[in-house]
Amino acid sequence: MTFRAFQQRVCAKVAALADSFTAPDEDWATVAMLADSDDKITMLALPGDPAQQTAMILSVVGEVHARKAAVVISTWARAHPQAIRTRAGRAAAEAILGRAATSQAEQARIEAVLVMVLDEERIEAWLAPILRDGTHPPKLGSWRPSGQPAGPRLEQIKQALR
Repeated sequence: MTFRAFQQRVCAKVAALADSFTAPDEDWATVAMLADSDDKITMLALPGDPAQQTAMILSVVGEVHARKAAVVISTWARAHPQAIRTRAGRAAAEAILGRAATSQAEQARIEAVLVMVLDEERIEAWLAPILRDGTHPPKLGSWRPSGQPAGPRLEQIKQALR
């Protein structure tokens, strides 16, 4: 499976999790998805501590001989300041909040699911806003690339995928 096919498959699985939600306050769990050379995906529920998350991922990467990994986190993100100065940026903030944003700071902060996808050569991040209306279970908006995250824990995972 190519890197892009894995990324798309992970993002689709994450979005599909919303179909199992029954309450408006449900959320996406922090998980890792690992793909081996036969394209079998292993999913791990991760603990809250980042160091323990990394240790667990590294342990299972070796066990399943993973070649690709994805880490899924529900988070709050900040929109780029230029984006909220546009009509489309304000509309996106309104769609996420379910009402008009009352301040520029409120427009800039969005609840989202972040997916970091790794293989031995690269790391990419993808972000989808969480859409809540307070009555129905949450859904995800469209996935958008969100840069190339970096850090020692991600580098450890990337190295283990070799």
